[in-house]
Amino acid sequence: MNRETIFITGVGSEMQGVGRLSDGRAVFVPFAIPGETVDVQIEAEKERFCTARLLDVREPSPDRVVPVCPHYGVCGGCQTQHIAYARALSLKRQKVVDALSRLGGVDAPEAGETLASPETLGYRNKAEFAFDGEKAGVCEGGTHRVIDIAECPLQTEGANRVLAFVRARRGSLPLKNLVVRTNAAGEMMVTLSLYARADASRLARAIMAELPMVRSVYACELSRRPAHALDGLCRRLAGAEILSETLDGLRFSVSPQSFFQVNRPQAERLYKEALALAELKPGDRVCDVYCGAGTITLFAARTCANATGIEIVAPAVVDARKNAEVNHLAGKTRFLEGDAAALYPRLQKKEHFDAVIVDPPRKGLDAPVVRALCESPAPKLVYVSCNPATLARDLKLLAPAYRLAFARPVDMFPQTGHVETVCLLSKLNTK
Repeated sequence: MNRETIFITGVGSEMQGVGRLSDGRAVFVPFAIPGETVDVQIEAEKERFCTARLLDVREPSPDRVVPVCPHYGVCGGCQTQHIAYARALSLKRQKVVDALSRLGGVDAPEAGETLASPETLGYRNKAEFAFDGEKAGVCEGGTHRVIDIAECPLQTEGANRVLAFVRARRGSLPLKNLVVRTNAAGEMMVTLSLYARADASRLARAIMAELPMVRSVYACELSRRPAHALDGLCRRLAGAEILSETLDGLRFSVSPQSFFQVNRPQAERLYKEALALAELKPGDRVCDVYCGAGTITLFAARTCANATGIEIVAPAVVDARKNAEVNHLAGKTRFLEGDAAALYPRLQKKEHFDAVIVDPPRKGLDAPVVRALCESPAPKLVYVSCNPATLARDLKLLAPAYRLAFARPVDMFPQTGHVETVCLLSKLNTK
């Protein structure tokens, strides 16, 4: 059976427990906690490491708790429901520190404690549910197989109500995904993602009639090979064009395909942390690369003289410009639509920025952006990351021009293995 009893000494990049087999190879064990003695069964063997399935916990950690969700361990959405929250925060900090030192080559990185989320359940303002025949819910971990669920504890009560309603009323619609956005007032925007062309207007009207907190319903005709649940052409079926949201007194218009942080109260803390590290002055000029719907750009514009945002997603740029107008910041901001890899290097050659803020997708910075930043005279670079591995890679590439001054992990996604990090990088004297 290839079973062993091992001691868990650390945590992996996906919050798995890490230990050593009797032959010295590292082994990664999902749902094991550092400090535990566990029985495992080897599932995949490599030359230098293995992955294993947890069979039994012989000596449990005092931080082991009972998961709140009956689908935990099967659904792929959560990875830390078995760990007490305070310990999970500590492990996420360690995950960031390990990435910065081992992958980024940063010697003894200075990292603060992980900023805790005010809520650890029901915090997500964007729900993505999957459909397959009669099944409706979420995908099994590591697969596209749909698990039938009644509700998800990370989603809002309203989003779970929409799931139940659409499950019962979808009929023969070729529904692949259901996306529900919820704002601070509990109002919702619903998107029905279809894998084939179909008329979903009847269902849209029923949703609006039966669920009064739903303010709009869209249909998304998915691309042939969609990369995500909203990868396609969206059209409004009923209700308002946008969903209004607030962050720290700023108002934002959110459309179906706009990026917006899924944990609103924690997003406020993340952006405040980023701007505190930047120490912006009233006369400063700032460039926000990968700006999305302009959230960080507008936060910065309240303090500095001028803020420029760059974003490749056209609907997000439209939203960003509307957001600037609504918040009376259009005179201090501009938003450029295009690929940051092409736009930012050209922009930097023509303009001076006192600080640059980057908030890239999980893949990290594009290579041309890294090269341009290395040539940038900007004294401060603030890097907001959702992936410690690509963050570490980019910091290593930026090392000839910038040094890491401070890193702050932020728990944007409680109960999962994900962690955001906001870093301050200071320009080196390269002369």
